[in-house]
Amino acid sequence: MAVTTSCHMGSTISFRHNARDRQVTNKEHHIKQDGYHYTFRNSVGDGITLRDKYDRIFGEAVEAYNSKQKRDDRKITSYYDKIKAQQIKGEQAGNKSSKKLAYEMILTIGDYTNYNPGLNKEQIDPERAIKLLKQTCHEIIRENPHLKCVGVYIHADEYHKEVIDGKEVEVMGAPHAHFDFIPTAEGYKKGLSVQNGLNKALQQDGYTGSGIKDTPQMAFQRAIMAKLDAKAKELGLEVTHPIRDGKVKAEHLDKNEYIIAQQVKKLAKVKEQAQAVEEDLTDKRDEYDAVSDATQRRYDELEHIKEISDAVNTANENIKQL
Repeated sequence: MAVTTSCHMGSTISFRHNARDRQVTNKEHHIKQDGYHYTFRNSVGDGITLRDKYDRIFGEAVEAYNSKQKRDDRKITSYYDKIKAQQIKGEQAGNKSSKKLAYEMILTIGDYTNYNPGLNKEQIDPERAIKLLKQTCHEIIRENPHLKCVGVYIHADEYHKEVIDGKEVEVMGAPHAHFDFIPTAEGYKKGLSVQNGLNKALQQDGYTGSGIKDTPQMAFQRAIMAKLDAKAKELGLEVTHPIRDGKVKAEHLDKNEYIIAQQVKKLAKVKEQAQAVEEDLTDKRDEYDAVSDATQRRYDELEHIKEISDAVNTANENIKQL
């Protein structure tokens, strides 16, 4: 029997949940307090904050940018606060394509039925799955230098109730990995030379896509899915993706499902367009700031010239009176 792999990407992250902060997880009854979980060293939540990560990643670029500014109000005091404000503003405006402080991928091999005898005849050894998830995350870090990892968390401690042979029993959820990162792109001519930019960071790591219907993010997720598939095959498993492998085609969907699928595609296209506009506006804002700085410097020069001119006129008047 074949198993599936999954790779979901989003920007809603609970670092305290991921790091198994007991003040949070004690209230989450689906988590076994003595269950297995593992946090990579230097992950957010393990004595480190996301602000700390921003200061380390962007600190040098912020310092270089500020050193060129003549006016204090043009300087960036905190790039973390700047992006956080953009994220909040985007959320309030309903613009889901606005920049986010960080992004998260959740990686899974199989589903819960593959880890509980009696639910599925194709069983996966949890320890081997956990090992392969760790290897996968290490490879993602090594192969994608523009996706700065800020946390990796492996969870095999989540359970839920299931009815087996007429009895309600507690079953284990599939082990999964949370991979959290900041997309860090280089080479900006306006603003910081290094910035938070998802599409550009993915492109710089080689995920170009082929157009608006095949974005860098889609190319990235395909690559990660291929990596997960390869890991699953190392376990001797057959991997299947019903929709991706063409086993569920559009013509086999009922009318409502087809309409929803088309609407989702259109929405994805609108989101990509909105993100492109947002990034363009960010560049325009930086360009405006640069022009404004140049104008201010010119104004200061003119003021200085005027002061010299006034001094010369005053000296000439004094000479005439002698």
